Amino acid sequence: MWKKYFILLITLSNILISCNKNNREETYWDACQTETPIACDTLALMFQKGYDVKKDMKKAKKYYDIACQRGVDQSCYKLMEIYEQEGEKQKEEKYRSILLKLYHQGCTEGKSDFCNSVAVIYANQKNFKMALEMIEKGLKIAPNNAHLFYNDACIKSLQNKPVQAISSLEKFMKMEKSTSKQKKIEMIIKDSDFDGIRNSQEFKKFMKAEQDKKDDGKQEKKEGV
Repeated sequence: MWKKYFILLITLSNILISCNKNNREETYWDACQTETPIACDTLALMFQKGYDVKKDMKKAKKYYDIACQRGVDQSCYKLMEIYEQEGEKQKEEKYRSILLKLYHQGCTEGKSDFCNSVAVIYANQKNFKMALEMIEKGLKIAPNNAHLFYNDACIKSLQNKPVQAISSLEKFMKMEKSTSKQKKIEMIIKDSDFDGIRNSQEFKKFMKAEQDKKDDGKQEKKEGV
């Protein structure tokens, strides 16, 4: 789904290169009404942030809603955040519910990142049982998805299960290749989800071992130079 949206967004960008500020809203709106619902999300962002148009939250919400209703999950998420900040619980829950359905659908269709996203929502609601079910479902689809292991570790930590949390963190450290070891360590240190097990012997042992690996790597590099 993200690849599809990315391609459509590139197409929109190419179309709009020659557009001036006055007709940009109309162009996005035309695209939004046809086969490119992500254009509504872009249009909403323009009004939310005031990009080339006068800032207008009413219009931003309108276009986010249209995109959300047409299956653009990021628009549902943005509306959920907006209404959470504004303290409108009923509307916040409305878009959280739509978002959950979209994530569930994506997970059922075999998209592991959607399983991960729905797990995060359940975890934030303290529904750890459902969160772990979604993590398990995601790992059946993509056994090497490092982000699923990271969130599994977060949930196990919140459940005060340090041994299980560390097991998932170890898998995350091995599988996540796009982030440096230093940044991964910093992320774990800063993540409040691990506060409940941070003083446990298991966590301290794990962090020391990972820090030693990092330091050994630096030393080997220095000696090689």
